[in-house]
Amino acid sequence: MSDAEAPTLVSIAAGPLVGPVLRRVVGMFAARADLPLDRLDDAVLVADVVAARAPAHVTDATVDVALASGTRSLDLRVGPLRSGGGEALVTDAAVPGVGNVIEQLADDPMQLNREVDWVIKQQLIQAYMEKNRLSWRDPKVSLMDLQYHDIRPDKGLYFSLVRRDLVDRITDDESIERAKHVPPQTTRARLRGEFIRQANLKGKDYRVDWVYLKLNDPERETILCKDPFQSHDERVERLIRSF
Repeated sequence: MSDAEAPTLVSIAAGPLVGPVLRRVVGMFAARADLPLDRLDDAVLVADVVAARAPAHVTDATVDVALASGTRSLDLRVGPLRSGGGEALVTDAAVPGVGNVIEQLADDPMQLNREVDWVIKQQLIQAYMEKNRLSWRDPKVSLMDLQYHDIRPDKGLYFSLVRRDLVDRITDDESIERAKHVPPQTTRARLRGEFIRQANLKGKDYRVDWVYLKLNDPERETILCKDPFQSHDERVERLIRSF
């Protein structure tokens, strides 16, 4: 892209550190590019997908990523990949019922104005600004930004769009309520949820985040779960059995 700086190459040994390292590097470059928080989330999502899927398609034992930050933009390139690896990586990023959001984000994010939250919000706010001749600094715009995320169904602007069939949902209220107690069984959320449930039952002190699980015991290892789509891991199950 024309306004991007010279790319920085990051080479990471294929293995459990790809996710944590790439996520932090992408976050740093996204901050340098002054990406808004919504797009920062998208950048981290891309990093997670690359970390989880790219090692299967690289030509050697490292995942090489070139990053360059521009004016509110981030350029990320992965390679070298084996023959057909690029297409396979893109295919791996498809979301059931939605398609390849990663590819669409790279081509033209605005085409996802019914599927991706930040695109929906941006177009809603910009339409309001144009109609009322407001700038981004106007307090009414800041209030609208907050109201969009109000989780009360009768107050949140997002829920108003849902009622008017202006957004596409990939789930429903019943599934959301069930997921509060039963995590998705095809992702690492199942691992995390089962670890937390069993640790609470046994009165264990623990720490977790998106990618790691750990008992607060200096003799216990930290378990990295780098693949967001891995729902079973013998290391985690062995740790649970040891409670």
